[in-house]
Amino acid sequence: MGSLPQRRPTDWDWLRAEVASALDGFIAQFDGLTGDERVPNLDWTVAELGAHLASLPGVYAEQHDLGAAFEPPQDWAQFSIDSRASIPTDDLGVVAEQMRTNIAGFVDGIDDPKTPRWLYGYETTDGNVAAAILVELIMHGQDLGRLTGAKPVLGRDHAHAGLPNVMAIAPSFIDQEKARRVAGTYHLGFRGNGGDWTYTVSPEGVLTVTEGRPDRADARMNADPAAFLLVSLGRLNPYVAALKGQSIAYGRKPWKLKALGEVTVEGV
Repeated sequence: MGSLPQRRPTDWDWLRAEVASALDGFIAQFDGLTGDERVPNLDWTVAELGAHLASLPGVYAEQHDLGAAFEPPQDWAQFSIDSRASIPTDDLGVVAEQMRTNIAGFVDGIDDPKTPRWLYGYETTDGNVAAAILVELIMHGQDLGRLTGAKPVLGRDHAHAGLPNVMAIAPSFIDQEKARRVAGTYHLGFRGNGGDWTYTVSPEGVLTVTEGRPDRADARMNADPAAFLLVSLGRLNPYVAALKGQSIAYGRKPWKLKALGEVTVEGV
């Protein structure tokens, strides 16, 4: 048997305040922009990036209605584009207004952060999804900051809050054909309040994620949670994280962790 979960719950008042602060910070970067500028390292304009963020609450509502019936799209990149199609991108002021209305409305509508919620075919919670919005705002704020000079920081507490949702929906983003080559058990341990998680990949390439530390594992990782999220989202080179000591692989077959990190579907 593995160890029991050790994470402390994220304070809801703190999380709401952090979402509001990150939202204000992101929109503040619009000052002086037209919306037509290209965001460095992305295929989107500033207005399209804002529309993506404004669309998230609607996407999450639709996903909850679908529940376990959700089927992953063939093209995740196109899925994202289609999801924001209803948000006009010809006026950056309107984009900012939609972001405030939709995101603040979603968070303010949460009565109990522990309420179960479906997302991409898996069960999570309202609070976890609010934390996912926080991570999106900060991460994309960093993307936009390459154009504006702003430097939003994804702190360890932000990452602690965001990890449970990442773990809950991770199986939706796995290419099972690739995953078959890395069947096994993996332990992911996170510094601070990130806790321990077990990835189990079946011979068929199906990923199961559970909270806790396994007694036996093919490979183990000890990581800074913020660095882990940035690597997972393609914002930080995994070799840089390793060289800085932000991610340490060990165990019987530590090299398998690199292969595990390459089994996600295209377009995420």
